[in-house]
Amino acid sequence: ADDAGICANVEFPRPSGLVRDLLRPVPGVADSLDGWQRSAVVRRIVALLEEHSGGPSMWLLDRFIAGSDDGASAGAQRLRAARKVARLFDTYERYRPAMLEAWETGHDLGPDGEELSESQIWQPLLWRRLIEETASPPLHRILPEACEALRHDEGVAVPERISLYGLTAIDPTVLHVLDAVSHRS
Repeated sequence: ADDAGICANVEFPRPSGLVRDLLRPVPGVADSLDGWQRSAVVRRIVALLEEHSGGPSMWLLDRFIAGSDDGASAGAQRLRAARKVARLFDTYERYRPAMLEAWETGHDLGPDGEELSESQIWQPLLWRRLIEETASPPLHRILPEACEALRHDEGVAVPERISLYGLTAIDPTVLHVLDAVSHRS
C-alpha cells in the first residue's frame, strides 16, 4: 500500500469522538461516558421536566413547553426543551466545570461567580436533579484522574500517532485529554 500510495483503514473522528475513544479504556470512565451520553441525558431531562413541571423555579421552562408557535404538542415541546438543555449542560461541562461544581455544592452561581437571576435558577436545580438521577459521575468530575491514567498507565492503549487538522477551536476537555496522551510518547 505504501509503494502504491494507497491510504486505507484510516479513521478521521471528530475531536469529541476521539476523546471518547481515548477515555473509554481507562478504568471507571466507560460508565460515565455511557451515562452522560447525550441521548441518555435527554431522556432523563424529559422525565425531570415532567416530574417538576409547575415548580416555582421551573416557570421559564414551563412557559417554553406550553408556548409552541408551530402547534407542537406539549410532549414534543418537552423533548425540544430537553434537547436544548442537554446541549447547554454539555457545553457547561466542557467550558464551565467550576460553575457545575459550585451548583453541585448548592451554590447557584453563574460563570463569573455572580448570583443567578430568577430566570436562570432552574439550571442549577435541574443539574442537581440530573446528578441525582444518573448513577455515574459526569466527565468533569473524573477527567483529572482519567488524564492521569492516560499519562502514566501503560495498560491503557493509546494510538501511536494522532493528527488534528482543520480545527478553528478546541474545547478544554479535548485539550486536556490530548495533553495527557502527548506525555506517553
